Amino acid sequence: MRRCPQKNSMKSLFDLFNKHGRTEVNMGGVVVDAGLATLIRQSSTKEKANVVRLSYFLPHRPSYSPVFDRYRQTYDVVIVALRDITKGEELVLFCP
Repeated sequence: MRRCPQKNSMKSLFDLFNKHGRTEVNMGGVVVDAGLATLIRQSSTKEKANVVRLSYFLPHRPSYSPVFDRYRQTYDVVIVALRDITKGEELVLFCP
């Protein structure tokens, strides 16, 4: 037997977005990251962090870029190292 969604399921979904989402840097809107990066400890200071989202290096969204538009979600999800990370060191994500 197939179950119908609850009538307030859309409200629950939007509540999830508002609670766990973050503003996407280059395109506007809200992103809810379901990847492993959500488990990384975060820091608001660059000195304490050793990784950052790839979108941090992009100053702004280009006015016309088919490649950027095609892969824009990748720039806000992929994380890159800010410096060499030693074996056993905890990853700390810089979130300005």
